[in-house]
Amino acid sequence: YAESTATTQRRYTITVTATDPGGDSASTSFTLDVLHVNHTPTPPPPVPTQVATENQSFTYVVPPFTDRNGDPLTYRWDFGDGSPAEFGATAVHAYSATDIRNFDATLTVTDPMGLSSQSTLLVSVNNTPPAVLITSPAFGSTYAMGGTSTFALTASIGDAESPAADLLCEW
Repeated sequence: YAESTATTQRRYTITVTATDPGGDSASTSFTLDVLHVNHTPTPPPPVPTQVATENQSFTYVVPPFTDRNGDPLTYRWDFGDGSPAEFGATAVHAYSATDIRNFDATLTVTDPMGLSSQSTLLVSVNNTPPAVLITSPAFGSTYAMGGTSTFALTASIGDAESPAADLLCEW
């Protein structure tokens, strides 16, 4: 995310006229330049990888972008699979991949003056995340302070699409 700004300027001529009770008057004018600084919409924090299933509708819900100017924003979704873009703060899409595939879905948010920001979401189709269960040390275990201690660290891991031998467990 990179902040950028666009500035528009409007020039006004202001004239002040004073008239006394006898009908005498005097006028003076000055020019007033009014600047409007427009800021880029601010994206939300990154969204973690999402998992989708082939040919099933997937609803994109991204935390809202903000605009320091309070301008209304337009939203454009590119799903990363060559399908037509969709417009709106939320979008529903179905991926047609038959194998495990990753797609970068990009949301572009634009303000009325044309400044925009993007947020990209990784969507993993037909690939559920591995399941991890720490079996040792047991949850809630306590250990004595001081000295050197050695602990056995074990976990049970599994994945619906990969055999256990292909999985890596790092501590």
